[in-house]
Amino acid sequence: MWEKGSWQEVRRAPRFVISVITAFVACFYRGISTPRMLLVQPWRTSYAVVVTGAGEASQPGTQAPSMNQPPIHTVPHVVSQRGQVEDIENPLHLNVNESPNNILVSPPLTGSANYGSWSIAIQVALEVKNKWSLVDGSTEAPDRSQIHYPAWRRCNLMVKSWILKAVHPSIAQSVLYMDVAKDVWNDLRRRFSQRDAHRISYLQTEIYGLKQGNLSVNEYYTECRSLWEEMNKMRPLPICKCIPKCSCDLVDQVRKDREIDQIIQFLQGLNNDYNSLKSSVLVLDPLPDLYKVFVMAEKLERHLNDTNPNLEIVHANAV
Repeated sequence: MWEKGSWQEVRRAPRFVISVITAFVACFYRGISTPRMLLVQPWRTSYAVVVTGAGEASQPGTQAPSMNQPPIHTVPHVVSQRGQVEDIENPLHLNVNESPNNILVSPPLTGSANYGSWSIAIQVALEVKNKWSLVDGSTEAPDRSQIHYPAWRRCNLMVKSWILKAVHPSIAQSVLYMDVAKDVWNDLRRRFSQRDAHRISYLQTEIYGLKQGNLSVNEYYTECRSLWEEMNKMRPLPICKCIPKCSCDLVDQVRKDREIDQIIQFLQGLNNDYNSLKSSVLVLDPLPDLYKVFVMAEKLERHLNDTNPNLEIVHANAV
């Protein structure tokens, strides 16, 4: 025979089952792997299920059966990674490790003498930090009333501080009161990127007068390469301004002619021990690429060192 109290508990059972099912459905959509359910005392008018997400189900005096539901961890994790990627790609995102006192390049800008190499180094550093768009104007300053203005303001001041740290103190003082990093960059470019005829004349003299001497082939090629790149910065390749843009290969031909000049300069500066290489390369038509000529010179250098060990000692003493 059923007692009156037991029969009332049986009538409440369907409500308990519905509550349990509802709780597990909610856990599935919330990404909780195995929820914990706390059942309220049986003498209450209804059963309540409290989802804690702790990992198991419990009841005073009894233990609820375990559920074989697979854990769901991937969806929140993927969304988190996607959000991080989007933040990194945003030029207005600042990493927690960024500081206005960071020194991005060294040595600092001292004037027109090292502006070419300095500008390339600072541009690379800013592009790595995804902040170059604030300098070249790709990321424009929003209106003060827009929600993104505070973030842009912080990034702009951060970039300005990096530029000030990368120039000589006297130069930094002259652009200190400019608010926009783009204006600071344009002012430095107008002042120091001018094509100085005196500097070009000095570079030409250095290029044509450079000789290998006691340098190794690699050291001699490095010296040549540094002078060539600085000259290319002073005299960049022409840009087609035709509208619509023409399809001729004039720029490629100018670039090829410059490389031929560099090959001739490199070969003429080598020591007399490399005369056989000079004569064998210069008779070729077309001439090989510059890096191939450099590789051939290095191979000949190793051969000369094997046959004449004193040559390697001379190079070591020079260093």
